[in-house]
Amino acid sequence: MTRYFLSILALLISIASCATTRISHKGNKFVSLSCNKQAFTISDKGTLEVNNASNEQLVLLDSIALPHDYSYTVKLSLPNNRPGKTAKVKSDNGSTVLINKPMWGIALDITPSGDMIVVECVSDNSSKHNDITSERTLKLSLTKYTSTGYTTIATATLDKGIDLYDKANVLNATLTGNTITVSMGRKKPQQVLKANVERSNQYNHAGIVAGPGTQLSIERTMASFSNDKTVKISTKWDKDKLDKHFMRSTDPIEGYWVYLDRDLEDKWVRMGGTYTLALVANENQGYDIIYIEGAKTNQTSWRPFMLKGTLSKTMFNGVFRATWIDSTFERLSEDIQATIENSVILTVKYPVLKSQLRFSKVLSTGH
Repeated sequence: MTRYFLSILALLISIASCATTRISHKGNKFVSLSCNKQAFTISDKGTLEVNNASNEQLVLLDSIALPHDYSYTVKLSLPNNRPGKTAKVKSDNGSTVLINKPMWGIALDITPSGDMIVVECVSDNSSKHNDITSERTLKLSLTKYTSTGYTTIATATLDKGIDLYDKANVLNATLTGNTITVSMGRKKPQQVLKANVERSNQYNHAGIVAGPGTQLSIERTMASFSNDKTVKISTKWDKDKLDKHFMRSTDPIEGYWVYLDRDLEDKWVRMGGTYTLALVANENQGYDIIYIEGAKTNQTSWRPFMLKGTLSKTMFNGVFRATWIDSTFERLSEDIQATIENSVILTVKYPVLKSQLRFSKVLSTGH
């Protein structure tokens, strides 16, 4: 798999009544925090100019984590996508490589390990008036990259409703659950592709991809997602997926855990419920805590399989740093610890509040 350079494209934030939208455009001035700063300039018009002179793909990474369901949009043009235009880049052995099919797109669900889903766009036929080749088209591919390689999920070929040369196009990808919908157009994007893909990470990053030798003139990027706290902690899990996962798992910590007892300082802490939880290994070498049932405070808002917290490993065996999403959906992380004894007793501790909750592991749950 081609190695990606990850850079950061910092975006500004605006909040709507029902959703949060992060948008960057020529009125906001892009801010680059890239370690490869020579690839970026801000034009007099306020566009972010990208010139990837390397022979490796470049990813401009959005600066914040997005919830599981989100929409990501970019409006940009390719100055070196004119008929007959080529780009020169240096290969690893020092030779010059000509690029006449610039690749660009958007990267979705970017993880710290470099896994991602990429919407890739490539224009075929470099000459507008070539009688030998067929009419020019844009090939769009939806590709999933992992540490072991890549898989093409779906493809589409476009020849209408978009600019095939050097004018701006709008590209959008909307992710809902395991469904990805891709839209594209000169002004108003039209749906061009819809596919299902297995998505594993809870919080995600998105960004823009520039292939080797590709120049981009970026006018606008936008990330949109629901501002509902309950949406932000939705996960991919359901009962069937958890049961199948646990049947295959050899990790003694993974599985269902039920409320055992408590030791609370009542003037500081109140019970939000007698929870049944599931612990599932995550991509950060720790565990996600999944809510199953038992909420009493905000009982109707807590739905099964929401994220209830996380455990992060420490240098001490069986001791974890913890985050906990309380009954009002506030994320708590300061001075929270967790221990697991003999893979059967989970204790979540709040030392400052002189309180703790304990859970015991069970083989299954009837939920």
